[in-house]
Amino acid sequence: MDDTPLEELPAVPEVTGGRHPIYPSLSKKVDVRCDNQQGRYVVAVEDIEPGDTICAEKPYAAVLLRDMFGTHCQNCFKIVKAPFPCKKCSNVVFCSVECRESAYFHSFECPIQDLLVGSGMSINCFLAIRLLVQKPLSYFLGIKEEINTGRYKEALKARETYDPADFFRLYDLVCHSEQRTKEDFFHRVVMVVFLVKALKKTKYFEDKGTGISDTISDTEAYVGSLLMHFLEIVQFNSHEVSEFWLMGPKTLSGSKNEAMGAAIYPTLALFNHSCITGQVRYFSGNSAITKSIRFIPKGDPVPENYGQSFTSAVRSERRQYLMDRYWFECACEACLRDWPMYQHMTNAVLNFKCRKCSGPLPVNTETHMNPMLKCEKCGEQTNIMSSLKNLQNSEQTFKSATNEMENFNLEKAESLLLENLKQLESSLYPPYKDYHQTQEAYMRVMLTKGGNYRVKQPKSEE
Repeated sequence: MDDTPLEELPAVPEVTGGRHPIYPSLSKKVDVRCDNQQGRYVVAVEDIEPGDTICAEKPYAAVLLRDMFGTHCQNCFKIVKAPFPCKKCSNVVFCSVECRESAYFHSFECPIQDLLVGSGMSINCFLAIRLLVQKPLSYFLGIKEEINTGRYKEALKARETYDPADFFRLYDLVCHSEQRTKEDFFHRVVMVVFLVKALKKTKYFEDKGTGISDTISDTEAYVGSLLMHFLEIVQFNSHEVSEFWLMGPKTLSGSKNEAMGAAIYPTLALFNHSCITGQVRYFSGNSAITKSIRFIPKGDPVPENYGQSFTSAVRSERRQYLMDRYWFECACEACLRDWPMYQHMTNAVLNFKCRKCSGPLPVNTETHMNPMLKCEKCGEQTNIMSSLKNLQNSEQTFKSATNEMENFNLEKAESLLLENLKQLESSLYPPYKDYHQTQEAYMRVMLTKGGNYRVKQPKSEE
């Protein structure tokens, strides 16, 4: 099988409604709030429609999986057809001279690349060392006092913008040091010692290191403390970077999302999780883009998804994963009400929307005949006849959208799927099988149309 990449990366779209004046990676339709229970989180300050671009952000740092070293640019993650190699090693490739010259980090990773890969360390460990070596030692020595005294926190409060390229925005991300066990610290300290000893084999420490000696200088110990903090940060704030694989040219049948690396996005990390997916996240190179896949009213939280959706996993599994990986118990609506997985959804009971408060109006479709429903929450009477007509129209809209997807007319498919989401959104309260099926189709279209994708196709016969 041959894989055929895009010739050029898709353009990163502008966020809907213009950029936020403080958070330039975000749309003005959202804002960032903070409280003791949720920490920092994103909330809608205007109604958000399906298809709105909420976030578009370049990574503070990004690393490729080892299997991608020979096919993707180390610097921007673009697939390369005519590679520009490192001048000193054959381990990595770049898409251009500009990317090779921009990859300052590789001058230190290059001599120890085989050692790092051979150690079997995780992608998060690669990301932690990348956070360090993409800046020179002199930079970290210059901010040592601010870090040690915590003075940087006051400086952050005085800054007018949340710049995702600002090191202290990265450094200030949550790491839960106070909750860590002795065993957790021990495992991370062992990794830090390994990474510091590996860096001693490079020129990173300049004349402030101890070379190959087993002793550790004050500067090396300080760098070790930075690496320890970075290992804690990436656990809770890194994102998988992916590309979408098509099983044949111009077909979405059998397509799937595959990991290509990991990155840290200081603004994207501010979104909290919900098992009710609120956004589709896709990538152009290593830039992350998110689009809304449902209506989010003004005042509601705008969630991300940390890889656990109620449509594909039961509540106990989701909560266990999130507790083990992110140290919190999910209390989203799907968890609190124990919504069924996609495969267990039926149309036996439909939850129509109250015309006043949008609350659920449950209807047994096999026995209910009266089109007038009274909301238990607000007492309003709602006639569901128009909603029933909407459902009939949505079936035809979805059929037309799938036809466009089969013909790879992605622009038209996107438009029809957004129309279908709005039709269903106005009538029904989730969970509803057709609604989540439409969301899934829209996500597949955006993963192909807007982001990284590759095509598997048979080799030509000779």
